[in-house]
Amino acid sequence: GTPFEAVVFGDTRTRHDLHRKVIAAIMEKSQAEVAIHTGDLVSDGFDTAQWPLFFDIERPLLKKMVFFPVLGNHERGNYKYYDFFEVQSPYYSFNWGDAHFVILNTDVGNVAMSADARTKFWDEQTRWLEEDLARSQKAAYRIVVMHHPPFTATASRQGGGGNVFARGLIPLFEKYKVQLVFNGHDHNYQHHLFMGVHYVVTGGGGAPLYPVTGAMEGITRKVVSTEHFVRLKVSPQAASVEALALDGSVLDSFEVKP
Repeated sequence: GTPFEAVVFGDTRTRHDLHRKVIAAIMEKSQAEVAIHTGDLVSDGFDTAQWPLFFDIERPLLKKMVFFPVLGNHERGNYKYYDFFEVQSPYYSFNWGDAHFVILNTDVGNVAMSADARTKFWDEQTRWLEEDLARSQKAAYRIVVMHHPPFTATASRQGGGGNVFARGLIPLFEKYKVQLVFNGHDHNYQHHLFMGVHYVVTGGGGAPLYPVTGAMEGITRKVVSTEHFVRLKVSPQAASVEALALDGSVLDSFEVKP
C-alpha cells in the first residue's frame, strides 16, 4: 500500500551528451526510487570501452535508485550485461509496492545461432511468462517491460525481428489483465491503447531520434519524436504515467486503475 515513484527510459547507446541531459533531467524532475531501462544501454555490448562511459553517465542515478535493466538488441546478449548488473536470467520479475513488474527478452536473434534454439528459448520464456502472470493476479498492477514494441508508429519498424515476437504476447497481456507495457527500440515516445492495455514506447534516452509517421488509427494516442523519460507514480488509488521532455514539460499523461 505504500506509494512509490519509478522512472522508465531507454536507448541510451549513443549521443552521450544527450544521455547525460536525460539523466540530469531525471535527477531534477523525479523522486524515483526505482529506475527501469528498456534496453540498448550501449551501442555494442561486446565493446569493453563503452561500459565505463555508460556507468559514468548513469552514476548519479545509480547512487540513488535501484536499477532494473532489459536486454536490447545492442547488448547482443553479451555476458558483461549479466556480470555488471548481477542479472541471472534474460527474463525475470519482481514486486515493488503494489506493482508486479515482468522483464522480458525480445532480442531473440542474439539468443542462439540456430533457429531451433531460438524457438526453444521463446517457447520457454512464454511459458514462464504465463505462469508468472497467473501467480501475480493479486497484484494491484501488472507491468511488463521488453525492448521491442508490439505496436509502433515508426513506419520503417512495423515488421520483422523482435517486434513480431512481441506481438505474439498480446493475447497473454489481455488474458492476465496487464495494464502497462513499456518498450524501447524506437527512438521516440509513443502511447498506444489496445484492448485495455497501454503500450508505451520510451526510447528517447540519447540514441538518434526516429520519426513518428505511422500512427495506427484507433490505437495510437500520442507520438512525439524527442528525448524524454517516463515518470511512473504508483499508489493504491491509481498508477499515473507522465512522459517528460528534458525541460520538464509534459508530453503525455494518463492513469490506470488497480
